[in-house]
Amino acid sequence: MGIGSGLIAAYAEDLINANYDYQEITKRVQQSVLKSKVYFYIATLKYLRIGGRIGKVAGMVGSVLNIKPVISCDSDGIYYPVAKARSEKKAISRLLKLAIEDASTNESFRLAVVQGNDKAISSHVLTELRNSFPKHTIYTGDVSPALCVHTGPGLIGIAVQIY
Repeated sequence: MGIGSGLIAAYAEDLINANYDYQEITKRVQQSVLKSKVYFYIATLKYLRIGGRIGKVAGMVGSVLNIKPVISCDSDGIYYPVAKARSEKKAISRLLKLAIEDASTNESFRLAVVQGNDKAISSHVLTELRNSFPKHTIYTGDVSPALCVHTGPGLIGIAVQIY
């Protein structure tokens, strides 16, 4: 997710500005990448099915059952499911729970929320995160066009950069 990479880049900039040497910056950035998480709520399976990211049968069954997945991405860029819900409300709740748990168990973190044409849900997610972490700045933005092509409109993402 672009915003996850952006948080890591901002962290690297902070380390440079704090006059850390190259090897220390590299070590800290690599550790942060391994500890950080991104989570996405996908409003529909249609675009994953069309793009071949999931099989036709899985896509059709998931659509019929109103499955709303929450996915993540590992440090190698591989996407994997972390939760499935039978409603948007439950999926968003799970998305928030995952991100809040990750941030709450770490002392130093940054949060970002991105959206793909669903400002109402994005606003709700942002409000919940601000209520949970009132002293933290939470960055916001739009989903990258490349990601939107694969997932369709309605994607909501949360990045938790841990350092």
